[in-house]
Amino acid sequence: MASNFLKEKLRELQEEIDNKIVIVGDLNLALSELDKSNHKTNKKEIKDVNRILEKLGMLDLWRKRNGDRKDYTFFSAVHGTYSKIDHILGHKDLKIKCKKAEIVNAFFSDHDAIKTTFNKKLGVNRPKSNWKLKNFILKNDWMKQQIIHT
Repeated sequence: MASNFLKEKLRELQEEIDNKIVIVGDLNLALSELDKSNHKTNKKEIKDVNRILEKLGMLDLWRKRNGDRKDYTFFSAVHGTYSKIDHILGHKDLKIKCKKAEIVNAFFSDHDAIKTTFNKKLGVNRPKSNWKLKNFILKNDWMKQQIIHT
């Protein structure tokens, strides 16, 4: 189940999560009933994942910016349904810095992308820094295999 994998990864990452962390990707899971066109969701699964996100101080930044809007990132031809299973999860402190979050077409994928714009002017002005991969990610055997096979 997608939620079990996500819950496990969130628990593994809990020590690394702070108010600057953003987790982005195809979570293969709707986080709200609004995220599925047919509204057929596993409510317990959604509740469990959202409870963990809340404990970590994380939230779905797209949903926070767009309220009850229905927009989707994936179409399942097999089920004939649309869903938003791709997410940008950020610390709750980032919701005030999130200026815009929108779903945009991604020609290179079977999923649409989520484009998010953050307001850099809020908070303390810091010198620009480069993004750096955290080493703990490379210590995960599953992640190593994903990198090798990509």
